[in-house]
Amino acid sequence: LIDAAPDTVRSIDQDGYMPLNHLCSTEEMDERAALAILKLLIEKHPDSIRHADNDGGFPIHCAASGGKTPEFCRVLIEESPGSERIAEVGGELPLHYASRNSTLDVVEYLYKLYPDAINHADTDGCYPIHFAIKRSRRRKIPIDTAEIVKFLLDCDVNVKLQMVDGLSLLSFACQREYDDSSIEAALAIIKVIYDAHPKAIEDDDIMSDIENYHQQVIAFMICQRD
Repeated sequence: LIDAAPDTVRSIDQDGYMPLNHLCSTEEMDERAALAILKLLIEKHPDSIRHADNDGGFPIHCAASGGKTPEFCRVLIEESPGSERIAEVGGELPLHYASRNSTLDVVEYLYKLYPDAINHADTDGCYPIHFAIKRSRRRKIPIDTAEIVKFLLDCDVNVKLQMVDGLSLLSFACQREYDDSSIEAALAIIKVIYDAHPKAIEDDDIMSDIENYHQQVIAFMICQRD
């Protein structure tokens, strides 16, 4: 297809995406095929690796959001060194998206490349750990979020104190909406957060809205307060 229409690798859609961006964003794709296509697209149009979409994101942002593997991300970053430090217009780094959509090994890989990313907030005040918590119920395996949250907490003592909209991590996690398919993972996440910073439960605000929490979250919180 590329040989028949070489200019297609340079095409840009209404979102500012090139074919490389679309590849990086595609989830549930065979890894071997994805890597082969990645290398082909880079070979045919090397500048696409440094192309920013309409949100200011590079292909590595798309890959982190698309749940690509560490090897896939490594190829992108080796071709565009420093892209792991670039924030989109909303302030999101690749680590934000990896924490939300990728596996623990991708989060670990990006963190090791740029440890300061863990303390970087986007324009809404959300840190990578908030992205992980917000997305937990939508993951195919929600419990994976607990491992990512624990990793982020273990990496830096400041993470347990990160707040958004005046909410502690514990409050933020408790106030999310959970259903029967995600509550087990939610409780694991909440326990990890509580274990990292038990004093957060002493905040009166955390109990002021407790009637709106999931019943199992309420039971956990009451048990810790007793």
